[in-house]
Amino acid sequence: MAVQIADLFEHVVDVVPERPALIAGEVRYTYAELDAEANRFAHHLLGAGIEPGEHVGLMARNVAEHVVAMLGCFKARVVPININ
Repeated sequence: MAVQIADLFEHVVDVVPERPALIAGEVRYTYAELDAEANRFAHHLLGAGIEPGEHVGLMARNVAEHVVAMLGCFKARVVPININ
C-alpha cells in the first residue's frame, strides 16, 4: 500500500503513463516523462550526498521545474522546503 506521495504518483504512472500530467506554458509532460524527470532529480540529490529525511530548500517560480523538483524530493525521501 502506498503511503508516500511519490509511491502514489508511481501507481498513477503505471496505469496512465501517456496521459498529460503537467502543462505549464509551453512545457508539457506526460506522467511517464514527469516521472523520469523527477527520478533524475532524485538521483541528483542522493548523488550529491543529501540523505533521506534531510531538508532541501527550493526556490522557484510557478514553473514545471518546481513540480519536478518537489516530486524528485519526495522520491528521494527528503523534505522539500519552499523558500520563495
